[in-house]
Amino acid sequence: MKKILYTLIIFCSLALTIVSCAKEELPFFEGKNVVYFEWAKEGTPGNRFQTIDSMSVSFAFDLPEITETVVQLPVKLQGYPVSNDRIVNLEIVGASTSIEGTHYSMPTTVVIPADSIRGYLPITFYRTPDLKEDAVSLKIKLISNEDFDANLLSTNDAANADRLASYNEFEITLSDILTEPAIWSSFMGYYLGDFSPKKLYLFAEVNGIPVPNYDEEQADLNSFFAYGKVFKNYLADQKAAGTPVLEEDGSEMILGPYAFFL
Repeated sequence: MKKILYTLIIFCSLALTIVSCAKEELPFFEGKNVVYFEWAKEGTPGNRFQTIDSMSVSFAFDLPEITETVVQLPVKLQGYPVSNDRIVNLEIVGASTSIEGTHYSMPTTVVIPADSIRGYLPITFYRTPDLKEDAVSLKIKLISNEDFDANLLSTNDAANADRLASYNEFEITLSDILTEPAIWSSFMGYYLGDFSPKKLYLFAEVNGIPVPNYDEEQADLNSFFAYGKVFKNYLADQKAAGTPVLEEDGSEMILGPYAFFL
């Protein structure tokens, strides 16, 4: 009898616990979602440890026919997806030196699509003549609105700066300045002659290759000599046809003293 009574007491206790839990409402998130630039907080797609709040866009290693490029800057929210699109507001920070419509164009807001926690800000950058002389910058700031807060405090060191990354501001530097690679004067110049941006662009164009960034890429000697021979023959053919290739200052484009090895 005692065993039956004990079982009934346990059963009643469990029943009361279940009823009590059923009446208690689960906690509900009532605050605003927080938005931030994803690369600053969570790293870049190729390296999640590389948290950045700035980047450089350069046309220097693009052939002359490339006149624009698009950067898709990801904006992410710390919160929950909903069934409708939401808008993130932006503003251009006053320190920016780029000119809208000249150096870049972009939407005035970012859309976080329905059922998503991420949106993209497409920024189109234009290759303008002044970028060969000076770099310009574009600094974008996320602004709080009725849907989102943009006040997430940084906890990550920026991989590209000696400071904490900014989660709500992102700066992009734009340029088209092609400088002489360090290896040119000690090696390549002996074969290709004095450096000029026009020469390097032409070297890439006649060989059908991307403009090489010899400051970041290790030159493959076999490829270099093969490309150098093609370039040498091109210059010779143009001169034989009575249309020698000229540098920007009007002088003839010539190769270096060791060009006969090519």
